[in-house]
Amino acid sequence: MSATRQRVTKPRSLLLRAVFATLLLSAGLEAALGWLLARPELADLELAPHRFVLDGLRSIYAREDWSVPQADVDLVVYDTELTYRLRSGSGRFTNREFDTTLEVNSAGLRDDEASLEAPELIVLGDSYAMGWGVAQHQSFPEVLEQRTGSRVLNAAMSSYGTARQILLLDRLDTSRTQAVVVQYFQNDYAENRAYLDAPFELEVTPQLEFEAYLRAFERQTTYRFLDYLRAFADRRSFFPELEGVAPLRVAEALLDVLESSEALQDLPIVLLQILPWGDASFDVMPAVDELLAGEDYAELGERLVPVPLEGRLGSDDYFRLDPHLRAGGHARVAIAVEETLTPLLKPQLASPADESTIVSSASPTPSSSPTSAPATSYKIPPPMTDRDPTTLDAYIERVMTLRDERRSTPTDDERRQIALDLGLSEEDLAGVEQAADDHFVRGSGFLEHRRFDDAVTELGEAVALAPRRVERLHALSQAHLGRWQERRDVADRDRAEILARECLELDPQHAASFEVLNQLDTRSPRAVSRPTGSSRKTMAGLALLALLGLGLLTFMRASEDADEPVSPSPATEPAVSESTPDAPDIEPASEPVSGTQELDLPVELVAGSTGLDLELEPRLSRLKNYSNGSSFWTLNAILTQRGASELDTLSARLELLDAEGQVVSQETVELLNRAAPTLRPGDSHALHLLRETSGDVSRARLVAEAITEQPAAASYADAAPVEFTWRADRPADLEIAVRERSRRFSENRFLQNAKGYFDVVLEVENTSQRTLRRLKLAAEITGPGEAWTAEEENHVVLSSGPAMRPGEVRLVRVLEAVQGQPESYWISVVDVE
Repeated sequence: MSATRQRVTKPRSLLLRAVFATLLLSAGLEAALGWLLARPELADLELAPHRFVLDGLRSIYAREDWSVPQADVDLVVYDTELTYRLRSGSGRFTNREFDTTLEVNSAGLRDDEASLEAPELIVLGDSYAMGWGVAQHQSFPEVLEQRTGSRVLNAAMSSYGTARQILLLDRLDTSRTQAVVVQYFQNDYAENRAYLDAPFELEVTPQLEFEAYLRAFERQTTYRFLDYLRAFADRRSFFPELEGVAPLRVAEALLDVLESSEALQDLPIVLLQILPWGDASFDVMPAVDELLAGEDYAELGERLVPVPLEGRLGSDDYFRLDPHLRAGGHARVAIAVEETLTPLLKPQLASPADESTIVSSASPTPSSSPTSAPATSYKIPPPMTDRDPTTLDAYIERVMTLRDERRSTPTDDERRQIALDLGLSEEDLAGVEQAADDHFVRGSGFLEHRRFDDAVTELGEAVALAPRRVERLHALSQAHLGRWQERRDVADRDRAEILARECLELDPQHAASFEVLNQLDTRSPRAVSRPTGSSRKTMAGLALLALLGLGLLTFMRASEDADEPVSPSPATEPAVSESTPDAPDIEPASEPVSGTQELDLPVELVAGSTGLDLELEPRLSRLKNYSNGSSFWTLNAILTQRGASELDTLSARLELLDAEGQVVSQETVELLNRAAPTLRPGDSHALHLLRETSGDVSRARLVAEAITEQPAAASYADAAPVEFTWRADRPADLEIAVRERSRRFSENRFLQNAKGYFDVVLEVENTSQRTLRRLKLAAEITGPGEAWTAEEENHVVLSSGPAMRPGEVRLVRVLEAVQGQPESYWISVVDVE
């Protein structure tokens, strides 16, 4: 009888197996994190409840992966007073999400030599204002210069605090400077506090220590095994020096540093804070506002004006891993700065006596009612006309936004429709074509030298401004192809294929586009072009594995502060108007294209946290599902102010929802901008929105987010009748009335070829029994003795917007840059249907 033998595992063997399994698991997790780090778009929502994975990738990027210009020996030189400055000449600055060139002048600033000579505006700040991650011409100081026509010097330097910024200002020529823009970031506090405690002495790092810092940073960013796992688990604050510090103390240090600068004593200051990914954890601007309202900073408060950026920047305006702004974010910041600068530099408006010298052909009595703030000035490259450039910029932004949303270029008809909606002329469109040509030339040069990031930026703008051009679409396709071949980002591969197929739609025999498709097919299997279906499940499994593995590695703790905001349900917010379009209110649809499905969608407007009393009357809310798989939602509506205030601006969150009430897409839209007339109680405003979306949308919701308002007057004077002429053929039985609500002339020193703006708000009423589908007015303005003339055309009713019914009143604003104080103006009807 044989005895049964039992196998005994030694404790040492178990330990070795556990160690081996842990190392194997760690290596797998490390590889998964490295793979995700190269594809951060995959970690946005589907793989990361509460943004846990994305926040971990950002931690890896900031602690172990990125390069910074102030630690690159090729980009900076030692400075005995400021520790370092940029090296003069040209240098390359790259990270995972961008590849840029820094062109640096003799002063060590990212700007050209000409900007050093008596600049009219100087921008101080750190990496945000310097233009980290974007091309030189895309940084907001450069965009500000392009828009205003003033000489703007970008004096921002990566990692400089406010103290070093004002010391740098002492080196610059401020003989013609009209204002200084100061961009603030939360980590400026430590430097500012040390400078004040010194007192007013900057602690400069010795040169040997600075050189040691450069070497240490290089060692820190050299990859070592498990660096990614350690950084992923490290959720400590990047600003420990601010933990527990009251915002008022941070704001006091900032204002004290600004007050200490002699160079700033007689200059207006525009202050803004850019928050990484919009995170308001260290927002100091409310504390700044509170201090400026007190007596301690009364003198500074007369010269310092904060820039309101609330609601201006969205998630798409930032890189995914890098907390800095993309080009679109810089453009939005530039617009906000310009809007703040204009009234600060020229607050005086024409006096009532001056206004009385302006008369219309009917010599109406000027309205004594309050008017809205003066419009901002913009510089638009020639040969565009001298109309309000806000409209031209709005056109460019809408075309580029539509391109980005639908991932294909708008058609000529769509582009022309946008232009008509905004009241642009053929001359304006010719100017846009010229700008597109300039972008194409620059982009082609970048493509030839294999600078694919710059090529994508320039050619993308050329295609957005003048789409449906085969040579431009093909060049952009090549740029994305080249970048995909270098980095293997599936987004570039998809974009290259889309553009190549668009070329073939326009020219079925375009051989170069077939070659692009062949290169895409031979270099990457179709199955990996986009992470959908099973690949998403694989990634979800990797993420789950990462969480389990990190739980076994006991040094991990969960992130507590990165909850993704949840869209509020209608039950949690008071509805302003829950009306859905009745049959009589719905405008007739155009003849549907073969294979097109059209659905009427309910739409509502809710007040959100604004408390507004608004009424939304939807006249058309329709979803069109085309046979090629694309879907577009159109809204034509009338927005009426039912509250007791004057409404200047209004933005809202547009949410498109499916049948289960889940948000399919959301974005912030402007329902009323600064270029539109102010809405008094009872006034109405016509809305037109066109958005590409998915075919499963079943309803829409507008949630009011940000407003600018002022108290309404106790009473308003009656608008004065204005005589007008007909330059268009007048339809039978059509009657309209035009009345002047307000009028003024305001000087503006930013304008290059004009002295100021002529600003008139008109009331136009349909006094007939006919419905107006389109109506355009022209205003001809003349100076004293007809020394000069100017003409401005404005749509009262857009053909793509809600029609004007009998008895309806629309507001229109005539805003024109003129050579001086106007003497008279005439109104005429130039287009009607």
